[in-house]
Amino acid sequence: MNTLSPDLWLSRFEEHLREQGFRRKTIQRALAATRRFLHFLQDRAVSIENVGAAVLDDFFAAQLQQYQQRHGRSPQGVNHWRHLFNRGVTRFLRFALGSWPPRPIPNNDREEFHQQICDEYAKWLADARGLAPATIAARRSQSWQFIAWLGERAGRDNLQNLSVKDVDAWLMTKLIHSRRSTRAEQTQDLRCFLRYLYAQGMIARDLAATVTSPSLYAFESLPSAIKSDDILTVLRHTKQDQTPRGLRDFAILTLLAIYGLRAGEIVGLRLDDIDWRHGDIFIRHSKTGAETHLPLMPEVADAIVNYLRKGRPQTQSRQIFIRAKAPHQPFQDGSSLYTLVARRLNRAGIKVQGKQGPHAFRHARAISLLRADVSLKTIGDILGHKTTTSTTDYIRLEMEDLRSIGLEVPSIEEVLQ
Repeated sequence: MNTLSPDLWLSRFEEHLREQGFRRKTIQRALAATRRFLHFLQDRAVSIENVGAAVLDDFFAAQLQQYQQRHGRSPQGVNHWRHLFNRGVTRFLRFALGSWPPRPIPNNDREEFHQQICDEYAKWLADARGLAPATIAARRSQSWQFIAWLGERAGRDNLQNLSVKDVDAWLMTKLIHSRRSTRAEQTQDLRCFLRYLYAQGMIARDLAATVTSPSLYAFESLPSAIKSDDILTVLRHTKQDQTPRGLRDFAILTLLAIYGLRAGEIVGLRLDDIDWRHGDIFIRHSKTGAETHLPLMPEVADAIVNYLRKGRPQTQSRQIFIRAKAPHQPFQDGSSLYTLVARRLNRAGIKVQGKQGPHAFRHARAISLLRADVSLKTIGDILGHKTTTSTTDYIRLEMEDLRSIGLEVPSIEEVLQ
């Protein structure tokens, strides 16, 4: 790969940027920065595969020195000036190498040991626990932060001596300004990591029991459901926006409203997941790993077709929903939809108490199905729940609403057992 000439690299990079839908001015800036960078590498006999953060720092320092020599002064706003260079060069490195920044190379034996522990922990979470990739990534990140914070206290020779005092000191540092729900989640992750270390014989004591979580009350983490009238309002308002972004957002909101999908399930939808001939849609439930075939409702089909024909950018990606702004790529993850949903609710003049992301639509759909006398089993199947208990935990209604619906809904005492 590093044998390509700078001109050939630039030609391929320019083609890539055009396919991604970048504006002409943005492409020109990226090519200008990349051209200088490639010649910098060529002069120093550095291959693209060996580029790291230090090489980038040297490049920017050289460019700054040239600027000062040419103009007799530093550029106004050095950080902004560097950002313009950095944006073009890092885009090129992601194109050339497949990802950027590269995985950090351990500087010493201790860092190599830490990296090894976290990699093996992630593999254990996948093989032994069967957790979803997103959950594994989050827990690996938490474990890396903890063990890196320990530093010299977590070497090959002395990790066995990890103590309650070390754990408490980390929790005080990490969680002092966190919300109760965040503290509960992160202490749970830490307990899991400590159990793993103990099971692998890396620490002498099972310290997981010493990590306590704050009390979380039933249903406190559930978002407030959006009212049915408000859902209709935001759908009508968004449907009036016939721009490519509006067509995409309307299709996404329709999926949320009709099926109550998780945000990650929507961003993961692929073109092949819709069977137009038989009229169904294939859903991979991101949290449970379950797979469901649901009937393709006419409203959903119309919204998606309209987006595919008039709003979806030209791209090689098989994901249905693509970023409207270049680079034209799929959403990185489900959290990317939070701003989209909040923006559409705000534009429709809808004020939601509490969280106003995609999950509020999911909660509202569960309630609407319950009020329509749909069984808990069917609601759970639609939402991708593994057990009926998950569904009953998920549906938070006033007692008057429960009494007015002739369904077998467990009592609060039964739910909390």
